[in-house]
Amino acid sequence: MPLSAAEKMRRRREKLKEPGKYDEYKEKIKQACRKTRQKKKEEIERIPLSKKAKVIIENRRKTKERVRKHRLQKKQNEQTNTIVNETSIRVTPQSIGKTVVRARNALPACPIKKQLVLGRLLDECPKESPPTMHGASGLNKKVIFEIQTCYQRDDISRQAPGLKDYVTVRNERGEKEKMQIRHLFSSVTETHSLFVQELGNIVGRNKFAELRPKHVYLSSKLPHNVKQI
Repeated sequence: MPLSAAEKMRRRREKLKEPGKYDEYKEKIKQACRKTRQKKKEEIERIPLSKKAKVIIENRRKTKERVRKHRLQKKQNEQTNTIVNETSIRVTPQSIGKTVVRARNALPACPIKKQLVLGRLLDECPKESPPTMHGASGLNKKVIFEIQTCYQRDDISRQAPGLKDYVTVRNERGEKEKMQIRHLFSSVTETHSLFVQELGNIVGRNKFAELRPKHVYLSSKLPHNVKQI
């Protein structure tokens, strides 16, 4: 029975995890990109002078558009990788919006009564906001360290080769630090399964995903100029 597309991709990822295979893959992609650029350059040189200026302008326009899209995607990735601070429950903009809608529907239609109810609720609310809990919400530091170390292992994720492929994050002391971007080989679910096999089911899949370091991107978040494995 022939392999499915997902099985072929999984087998290819396993091969790239072998020592030296990923470096060979990057070198192969580099040579292919160099040949493509050389071919485009030769094609432009064969164009008549009357049309060459238009072609060059069009190529520059396309390059600017690709760069613009890449920067937009990078900005969206950074927003996606931001870990939301937690209290005793998970708070997201979507959950807050739904709660506001339910509360608004429950208020009386009379404006005066509505104002009185809101005033009473405001008086009953605590004057000080509860302390914000960061990150683990119950997990000890050793488990957090094991999870973040797992994400950054060479057999779990790969480091982006570019000098500009980094993000600025804050360490435990609150200081800014530049971290080289990494991309996962597999999905978060598959990575969590591997983590459970090695260390046991000490953390759930959702919490494991939340503790993914900011500089470790999903395998689907590769830049536009890098081929998906």
